[in-house]
Amino acid sequence: MSISPGTIRTDGPWMSPAATPRQKPFPHLPSLDAAKTASLGAVRIALQLLVIIGVCMVGNDLAAKLPIAIPGTIISMVLLLILLATGVLRVLYIKDACEFLLGNMSVFFIPAGVSVASGFSAIAPELPKLLIICAITTVLVFAVTSATVVVVMRWQTRTRSRCAQSSPLRLDEAQRQAARPAGSAVEAAVNAAQMVIEQDAARDRKDTRA
Repeated sequence: MSISPGTIRTDGPWMSPAATPRQKPFPHLPSLDAAKTASLGAVRIALQLLVIIGVCMVGNDLAAKLPIAIPGTIISMVLLLILLATGVLRVLYIKDACEFLLGNMSVFFIPAGVSVASGFSAIAPELPKLLIICAITTVLVFAVTSATVVVVMRWQTRTRSRCAQSSPLRLDEAQRQAARPAGSAVEAAVNAAQMVIEQDAARDRKDTRA
């Protein structure tokens, strides 16, 4: 009796464990490495949030002790800026928490929206004034943000020029980072402003040499 090759099965229970691919008992669940990575990320964000909350508490305490009325949130932001600018607090220590807050910023507007909806009858008579104020402050925020970007870009250009005199390789690395593809419209606008500022700085250097 002859057996044709097509009748031989290779997927039966007699196959050795090494020959059959090992499958996860619960394929819908994440792997252990992914779970560990997610857990470590959550712990890191929680610790960084504690740092930010600590700065906010210090700012609120300072606001309560000042003779003039300044919101504690404003003092907290200024204090955080000072800590970052002086190097006492590194960006790495709060980067993940800040990205988490920015990524979920829409959630924080829900309580404010509910409060406005519940008290809309009280602010309805002043609604035209509020709309005018919102329009004016929006334009002011755009203007201040644009001016801040220009100032920071000029400062970065001067810094790169000093780095070019001391270490050309460092300047090349900074230029490669600046020339990387933009991931958002804001980053594209910042890169465009940086290019304009660098061109202005190059023209100024040529005029100075002339």
